[in-house]
Amino acid sequence: MKVAILTFHKAINYGAVLQAYALCETIRKQGHECNILDYSDGFFENVYIKPIRFSMNHGLMEKTKFLYKWLFHHRQFVKKKKKYQRIVCFSKQYLPLSPSFTKNNLKDANGLFDCFVVGSDQVWNSALSGFDTSYFLDFVDADKTKLSYAASIGKGYLTGFERDCLKEFLPSFSALSMREKNGIELVSNLCGICGVSRVLDPTLLLEKKEWERIAISGRIKLPERFLLVYCIQPPSPLFLNSIKKYAEKNKLIVVSLSPISGIQSLDVSDASIESFLYLFSRAEAVFATSFHALVFATIFHKPFFYENNQNVVNTNARYKDYCDYLRIGDRSIVEGGSLKDTINWQTVDNEIENRRLESLEFLRRSIK
Repeated sequence: MKVAILTFHKAINYGAVLQAYALCETIRKQGHECNILDYSDGFFENVYIKPIRFSMNHGLMEKTKFLYKWLFHHRQFVKKKKKYQRIVCFSKQYLPLSPSFTKNNLKDANGLFDCFVVGSDQVWNSALSGFDTSYFLDFVDADKTKLSYAASIGKGYLTGFERDCLKEFLPSFSALSMREKNGIELVSNLCGICGVSRVLDPTLLLEKKEWERIAISGRIKLPERFLLVYCIQPPSPLFLNSIKKYAEKNKLIVVSLSPISGIQSLDVSDASIESFLYLFSRAEAVFATSFHALVFATIFHKPFFYENNQNVVNTNARYKDYCDYLRIGDRSIVEGGSLKDTINWQTVDNEIENRRLESLEFLRRSIK
């Protein structure tokens, strides 16, 4: 079949691009033609790309904001722009894109594909999708196959918009799967939709050796032994202090994939995706507030820790759910808690293999 994936492939985010690559690669290995639907909704361009692009066509206010960032946050701005360019470079090489579509002509994609897959990532989180109903596949013709793979809401509640969309559009799907247990419960309890399968994030469908093939250091000069940090949310003093203590105890240099203050570190926040993977393969431990950081630490068998931040309780639930699902154990950092290095990787690998078989079977029976 000719399959199209609708996801957040344009986000300037390592995990978003890698999950898109992994799902497309997996579907292709099952014998289908597969492309990422090159959809531009305007939202991601405004959020991710517009702030690091400059055009003489911008108005005075836009130019003023750009110049302020350039003057007072120059180093961070330059790194962010390099990261964007490197992610775009990876996408051009590894993501097989369809012709470009916008909201106005998205229905034309029905003439090119037999099956449409939405996911993975937080495609049903309206704050990230910009309240775009396209992510509920409302543009797909009735005679086409449509399904969700590892779709996520990303939080422990539904907005009215999300609830209405899920109730309206999901009954027409051929098959439904989600990434998190609480997402399935929300869809069932609040929308009355049952029969939703739980599946692995696409990045776990590929084996470690497949990720190692595209992991390269690039131009980053790394210390011999290091601890890797990747914080999507600003870390708390407790989290920073835990990083310092762990690094000092184990005589590790701190290397960070995100700008952090209050701790001495090697800033590699402009790393390419290939270098991102290489960093996880080389690190001795990982401290993160990122779902996919936890995933790649797992893939490369690195002890990891995440912040149990009460200000972002829904994010915490997502991390805990992931660790429970794969029988990893508690990896949260809490006041007065201890940092446990030991993870039973044999148990985790067995769990991943079982879940992988289930997830691959879901795709096999759904894409037809």
